[in-house]
Amino acid sequence: MATKKEQKEQSRIRILDSADQLFKKNGYVGTGIDSIMAEAGLTAGAFYSHFKSKEVLFSEVIDRSLRSSTKIFFDGLEKYSGKKWLRKVVERYLSKYHRDELLYMCALPTLTIDISRSSENVKLSFENILIYIIDFMEKKVGKNTDVTRERLYSVLSMCISGIILSRSVSDQELSDKLLNSCLNETLNFIGE
Repeated sequence: MATKKEQKEQSRIRILDSADQLFKKNGYVGTGIDSIMAEAGLTAGAFYSHFKSKEVLFSEVIDRSLRSSTKIFFDGLEKYSGKKWLRKVVERYLSKYHRDELLYMCALPTLTIDISRSSENVKLSFENILIYIIDFMEKKVGKNTDVTRERLYSVLSMCISGIILSRSVSDQELSDKLLNSCLNETLNFIGE
């Protein structure tokens, strides 16, 4: 039988998981504490025994979600390096699966606007994980290519905007064209 401390930690994880999914689906502003707690199977009153505020929860969700999605996009590519590795990551990111799959999608395309409107603490949390991602990418690409850190910023920006645009239209054919165009241009930008 789980101790009170273990039960509290399990509840906290359920809250983080619920908030992650609901923030991705409805945005930060469109998601209330009541809905997060209901999704987690807990009472709304229990929220503040786990988090000081919704903003603190948001900050933790950003870090946790982006680390998790980074793992999804980077795992299984260990045999690649340099531009080949980067091209594989871009192909995964700018895929129909990523565009359409809510459960495993990266939080960057859905939460960046909410983050930009948030407090300095939330922005700092986001900045830290963004730097972590770019550092990881820079190490994997290596120093023996013309892919600079600045170029990685551009690649990441192209990927995020490609997903945002392809998700923002109702016409499936147009969505596919936007996604494929962004994929091809990003791969061209990276080079062989």
